[in-house]
Amino acid sequence: MRAAVHPFLATRFQAVAHRGGTLFGVPENTAAAFAQAASMGFTFVETDLQLTADGTLVAFHDDTLERLTDTAGPISARTFADLADLRVDDLEPIPAFADLLEAFPSLVFNVDLKGAGTEDLLPPLLERMGARGRVCVGSFSSRRLERFRRLAGSRVATSLTPAELVRLVALGPSAGPWLRGDVAQIPRRHRGIPLVTPRLLRSTHLHGGKVHVWTVNNVAAMEELIDSGVDGLVTDRIDELKTVLQRRGLWEGA
Repeated sequence: MRAAVHPFLATRFQAVAHRGGTLFGVPENTAAAFAQAASMGFTFVETDLQLTADGTLVAFHDDTLERLTDTAGPISARTFADLADLRVDDLEPIPAFADLLEAFPSLVFNVDLKGAGTEDLLPPLLERMGARGRVCVGSFSSRRLERFRRLAGSRVATSLTPAELVRLVALGPSAGPWLRGDVAQIPRRHRGIPLVTPRLLRSTHLHGGKVHVWTVNNVAAMEELIDSGVDGLVTDRIDELKTVLQRRGLWEGA
């Protein structure tokens, strides 16, 4: 782990807008959502990447289109041109990730590699756009994230793979030799079992890593987790988290 030296993790506390933040009916993972987060002073935003049939990386959570658009079927079967007329929640277009990087130069993206093949195309995109220091990359697939690491090199921050998280929980301080990621990004609980424990926090910090908890939308839970020593929170309620951090002197946004 080398979290302390990477720009994504250099701040005292990372307040992350989940899918850009979706207050006031702004659709998730759209340019409007990220613009809203930026207007509220957020530096860190979370997004999900899918890959279109013609090799365009787009910000979209689901593998299929029906939850968020009026069209069904896998997004990977459509070209980016096919998506041009679709609207998320009938309001906003599906954005290309490259366009988001260009449109929001002040934002740093926590990227979840959702679709197959995203791990192959993201490294050259980051290199081409000079954006290696503007992302932290994670995935629910250990294989996908490991391949991304091999292709991207050590200058790009990554979260722990699921396999690394299991080792961290099981081995605690002894897990160090098996941890290549920079941040443990975890839910508060998994199947009713608490994950954000003093042992996990101590072990992660011992190896120079950070702990981010997702997705925390309750103010009391935000306060409790900050008190416990976590380093960042991912939330839809970006207004509430900003207020909590300002009150505690932890807000470092614009």
